[in-house]
Amino acid sequence: MTRRGYSREFKRELMRQWTAGERSCAQLVREHGVGQSVLYRWREEYRQYGDDAFSERAVTDVEALQRQIAQLEQALGKATFENEVLKRGLQLARSGSARS
Repeated sequence: MTRRGYSREFKRELMRQWTAGERSCAQLVREHGVGQSVLYRWREEYRQYGDDAFSERAVTDVEALQRQIAQLEQALGKATFENEVLKRGLQLARSGSARS
């Protein structure tokens, strides 16, 4: 599958038409051959960044945040695992001291 490159102006114009109610998502899909999921993704970026949407800075910001989320998820997974190990060790220690 090939990826098409759309200009920033093209994306902004489509989002302006959609958010202003000039065109529906279905109309934009039919008229421009852009996938519905692509339009929804563009709309989220347009809502988040407004006129700065679709710029290199906006994409870089999103990618940086996604990397940070992945790092935080990894750290949370590690902390959760360590917490479970410590809980199990405490349970074993308590059950062993009760037998003595």
